[in-house]
Amino acid sequence: MIYRYLNFRFFGAFPPKRPVPSSTFIGSLERINVFTMSEEKENIHFSSKLKSLTGVPELVIDFADFLSQAQFEIGECIENEVPSPQQSGIKEDEDESIPLVLIEGFMGPAYPRLYWGPLKDILYENKINSNNDRNNGVRRRRRCLFVSPGPGNSLHDRAVEVYYQLKGGKVDYGEEHSKQFGHARYGREYKGLYPEWSLDKPLHFFGHSLGGTTIWKLQQLLNSNFFPVQHNPHPDMILSLTAISAPFKGSQASYNLGQKADTTGQVVPYSFGYWLGKFAKTYEYFDIKWLKKNVFDFQLEHWNESSMFKDKDHAPYDLSIHGMKDLNAKSRTFTNTFYRTYAASMTYLDEETGFHKPKFLTTILPLYYTSKAIGCFRFPENAIDPPVKSDELLQWFENDGICPVISQYHPEQCSPKYCTHHQGMPGDNNNANVNHYGSPGVWDVWMLPDTTHLGLFPAWRTTKKHRQFFNGLKEYLNALDDVFLKKRNGEGS
Repeated sequence: MIYRYLNFRFFGAFPPKRPVPSSTFIGSLERINVFTMSEEKENIHFSSKLKSLTGVPELVIDFADFLSQAQFEIGECIENEVPSPQQSGIKEDEDESIPLVLIEGFMGPAYPRLYWGPLKDILYENKINSNNDRNNGVRRRRRCLFVSPGPGNSLHDRAVEVYYQLKGGKVDYGEEHSKQFGHARYGREYKGLYPEWSLDKPLHFFGHSLGGTTIWKLQQLLNSNFFPVQHNPHPDMILSLTAISAPFKGSQASYNLGQKADTTGQVVPYSFGYWLGKFAKTYEYFDIKWLKKNVFDFQLEHWNESSMFKDKDHAPYDLSIHGMKDLNAKSRTFTNTFYRTYAASMTYLDEETGFHKPKFLTTILPLYYTSKAIGCFRFPENAIDPPVKSDELLQWFENDGICPVISQYHPEQCSPKYCTHHQGMPGDNNNANVNHYGSPGVWDVWMLPDTTHLGLFPAWRTTKKHRQFFNGLKEYLNALDDVFLKKRNGEGS
């Protein structure tokens, strides 16, 4: 399992300064695999070992942390080991910070440590009291709730699964929805990671890729009387929606991988998406429990013998521009929720052709080719009512390898009261005077140049960009906690 993730998830946004021959790299991975699984481990930090084997100093991966904490099951609350208050000399805060819900993207593996990295930077911090007495520090504790919706399920099904994983109970996809698309109404039953989730006890949400749009869909369902009335669902139960590389307007990559460029939701025969669907169905047919628990779980029980690719109720359609246009036409932004998005880009404009091309040969080669394909994508000439006009497609060429940048901003078109845009990371020298938490109901967009779709997630690399991102996220959530508590206590508007 570790070998698989080292092989696929190792590199991020930037290629090494000097090339690493593929034979050397593969051999190094084999030696790393032996090292990590050995019963007699050397007393050497794993990241140092990885650095010496690969010769890539700026991409040292702290897999020691992953290996020591990667045994968490799907749906469990993630908690890091930290020094006790008695050991650190810091008092425990009686009031817990607002928990953070983490949602993976398309085909996410449901291994939180390998996907989300060193969450101890978010979970715990030394919070100084308002009286500025640094001898009276208070530890603020933030729970991180890892939910795992079906990796290839539709946004509707994923959002419903997230809801019940948090609140508890048997997943109810809805009578009307299940009849429309031909699958079972009920799914798995969950104990509930946070049953007290309510308007008075809202949650922060953070999603990568399809995880971001899953949160968006969940908020729309909370506003539509879809969930049980006795739960008192409300869109303000989502205090903040933070997303990175999320296709809020859809992506051309869905069509490139086999989704038909129309509103049928069908997949092109013998395409990549077609074979992926066949594999998933075969995998579910054999229903090998050990594989589902320890390797991968598609969570397709509610489909039984039905095919999810005969209609629109699946992730590939919801990743398409057609699918997101349908959703956004029935969706809205809510004035009490804080929205923040990070838009990654790995391309440059080719002045001769007007297309966008990758700036660098990313070490995750599929992203290089999908980036090129998105950068010059055109709908087929026989496409009926394409969702983007030909002259508007020029705005859709810049991308991160999977999602066009324009789609990562927010669901609607830009306007002064709808969104604000910034370059770089929050808190860096160029943004020292920028409001560090934005305004509720306004999309706060941050552009991340020279970053791929997998540049920050999944997998942790001890780069300056990663440290800055995690620290910025931690400070952002702390600021929102303070705003919410002041408002609840009648201290602010």
